[in-house]
Amino acid sequence: TALFRWITDNISYTTFSGQRKRKEKYSEPEEDDVPLKPLNERVAEMVLKRRTAFCDGYARLFTALCDYAGIRSEIICGYANSGFGRGAAKFGVNHYWNAVYLDNKWQLLDATWASGYIDLRSGQFVRDYNGRYFLSSPEFLIGSHYPDDPRWTLLTDAKVPDEFRQSPFRHRS
Repeated sequence: TALFRWITDNISYTTFSGQRKRKEKYSEPEEDDVPLKPLNERVAEMVLKRRTAFCDGYARLFTALCDYAGIRSEIICGYANSGFGRGAAKFGVNHYWNAVYLDNKWQLLDATWASGYIDLRSGQFVRDYNGRYFLSSPEFLIGSHYPDDPRWTLLTDAKVPDEFRQSPFRHRS
């Protein structure tokens, strides 16, 4: 809980307008004899430095922090239906979230969606914690998230991608 809340309280979503303004880029170590850190750790360090990320940064930071805490977690890539527009013509990966192993079972969470939303008028990120995306029930999360690997739905009878894409989107209940 503490890791998830820290991320949602301290990391802002990178908007496309904010991304264009940022000039600094991530660079690899210049020394040839320095071992390259794992990708999750490198991304996590960058997110902590910038305090902003896209969904993959949120998911990698959560997993990196869980690794340090000795908690099993996985990064899940898949499709998220935000409910804006008609949806993608081609069904494919457009979002990352996590699964965490707690109390002898896998549970789902999405720090990106829990942290806030993009104001459609201004295009700016608005911090607004939504606890529904912390340890979400698989039945709730399938309404907006479909993993690339269907086993991560954690459902015995998961919808097929076309059925998921065509289903009505339900925002906060």
